Amino acid sequence: MKLYKKIVTLAFVGVAMLLNVQIPTLASTQTILGSDVTQYIASRSNTVSIGVYDGYTGKTYTYNPSKTYQTASIVKISLLADVLYQRIPLTNNENSLLTRMIENSDNHAASTIWGQLGSDKNVQSFFRNAGMTNTIAGTSGLWGFTTTTVLDQLTMMKYFAYHNAFLNDAQRAYGLNLMRNVELDQRWGTGYGLPSGVSIALKNGWSNTNQPYNWRINSVGYINGQGKNYVISVLTINNRTESYGLDTINTISKLVWNEMPQHVHVIISNTNFRQAKSLVNEFEKRGFTCRGVNLKTYGKNEVPKDNDPYQFVIDTTLDSATQLVIELKTRGYDKTYGEAI
Repeated sequence: MKLYKKIVTLAFVGVAMLLNVQIPTLASTQTILGSDVTQYIASRSNTVSIGVYDGYTGKTYTYNPSKTYQTASIVKISLLADVLYQRIPLTNNENSLLTRMIENSDNHAASTIWGQLGSDKNVQSFFRNAGMTNTIAGTSGLWGFTTTTVLDQLTMMKYFAYHNAFLNDAQRAYGLNLMRNVELDQRWGTGYGLPSGVSIALKNGWSNTNQPYNWRINSVGYINGQGKNYVISVLTINNRTESYGLDTINTISKLVWNEMPQHVHVIISNTNFRQAKSLVNEFEKRGFTCRGVNLKTYGKNEVPKDNDPYQFVIDTTLDSATQLVIELKTRGYDKTYGEAI
């Protein structure tokens, strides 16, 4: 296995540890929708719901999850998935329509796709197949009036973010590429204010029924980088202006990034097969995700021997890594270090 470039150094200074990584402020492994997020929402006059799925831990965090919202243009992610689910390969015309629908949020392209899919009746069937049990397709061609929840939007974006049986990896990559290349003036929302180099795939939606204080502003995104990997949906209504809703989601994006725990690898570089097997058994019982990594090339019918060189790797959070390195060094595994993912 090719090693990641080491960018974390762990060393003893009493019980202290030096780490060459940025430690997120007020990060919490219990919930990433803590007081910073909830107090900010309480200071706003709009209605807000949030859903976050941590791809490393499999945990889902929500705020006001039962509230339903009109999707506006975030339903275009589902239309994209519906087309990919049914049509392999895509025609040139479908590729053009999907590109305009996602990258430019072209409503005419979305209306064409909606019609080609069979409008609300068939799209509703797709929602059921996708497990989006609280999403109801808009009628009379009004796809933007589809109603949904933050959890259903997490469900849909997870099909693009992570390997699954619903969309194959080529379909996922196609969709993510479109969502990573939305036009510049639409790069607000759930990926706003994040560090340079972080991968952001998102789709935003916004609409107004010409009623005062009734802007609907929504955003769904997949964020990956610097030891963080998550899907996030933020839905809002009762925004006094468009910019008020954008500011709300932009701020939530930054707060959630700061609260999301940073994941790292703890590595013992000088174990053997027997030791690695024993450590995997021990740390899995303690609730960690871990594995042994062989450092030897084996022949076709060759099996590992007890003394063959191995590494032992634990996937964990930055906070847990500190204690794990101290523990393992104390137990005699002197070549133990942390490494950013």
